Amino acid sequence: MGLKNGIFTRGVLLDIPSMKNLKWLEGGYAVTPKDLDKFEEWANIRIKKGDAVFLRTGRWAQEKEKGPWNVSESSAGFHYTCMEWLSKRDISLIGSDATLEVIPTGIKDYPHPVHLLALHSLGMNIFDNCDLSELSKTCNKLKRFGFLLTASPLPVEGATGS
Repeated sequence: MGLKNGIFTRGVLLDIPSMKNLKWLEGGYAVTPKDLDKFEEWANIRIKKGDAVFLRTGRWAQEKEKGPWNVSESSAGFHYTCMEWLSKRDISLIGSDATLEVIPTGIKDYPHPVHLLALHSLGMNIFDNCDLSELSKTCNKLKRFGFLLTASPLPVEGATGS
């Protein structure tokens, strides 16, 4: 999916730390399809075709409290098996407040299986390292985890991100 003309769709915040009553998920925590099912029930929302799905791991809250660390060595994120679950829902894009996939991934010689599956196999665009802190506060206050997502990339010819 090209983003040249921007994005206007429903966003869904998968706020797994809030569901688990935690400030953040520890590095190495793998969000699984079972977590996704539980989240839908907890948040009373169903992820569906066209949604932009954002995973909050609490990375920025953890960094604020404990200081920076190398997220490319230890990070909570999606287990690669979530990609089949998300693919069946036919979502439009995927994002996270961290590196997207759990690190370490547990797969030798494939440091970024979620990126590979999303970009190459499923044609999903990715938003990495988003600060979802304020969105989380608002979603939890309203008890509503769906929102309108609008994004307009900078018109830079041949760019891969903006």
